[in-house]
Amino acid sequence: MSVAISFIKMDGDCLRDFFTLLSAEKRRKTNKMKSVYLFDVDGTLTPPTKKMDEEFIYFFLEWSKDKHFFLVGGSPYNKIKRQVPFSVFDRCGGVFSSMANELHIDDKLVYSHDWKPSTNLLSKLLEW
Repeated sequence: MSVAISFIKMDGDCLRDFFTLLSAEKRRKTNKMKSVYLFDVDGTLTPPTKKMDEEFIYFFLEWSKDKHFFLVGGSPYNKIKRQVPFSVFDRCGGVFSSMANELHIDDKLVYSHDWKPSTNLLSKLLEW
C-alpha cells in the first residue's frame, strides 16, 4: 500500500478552500494511494493560543468523517488538548506534540525523544 502524507500549514481563511479541494480529490477513484493528513494546530486549526472555533469544529468533523489525520504542534500535549475539542481528538490518529518529540495515540504516550544539546552547542550558544 502506498501512503501520501500532506503537511498543511496555512491561515484559517484558506482552510475551507483547501478542504473543498480535498473533497474533490476523494472523488478520484483511480488513485490507489491512501492519504494521511497532518494538521498544525496553533495558528492553523485554531487561532494562535486559542480554542478551535465552534463553526469550524462542525465543518472539520464533517470533512474528516472518512479521512486519516494526525494533529501536530510545537506545544506540549496538554496545551493542544485544551485547544482542540474531544470530538476532533477522538477522530484523529494521534497527536505529535512538543515539536514532534512526542506522539500520543488514544491519550497514551507511545513515543518520546529527549533531546539533549551537546556541550559544544551549549558553549556556542552561551558565546552568542
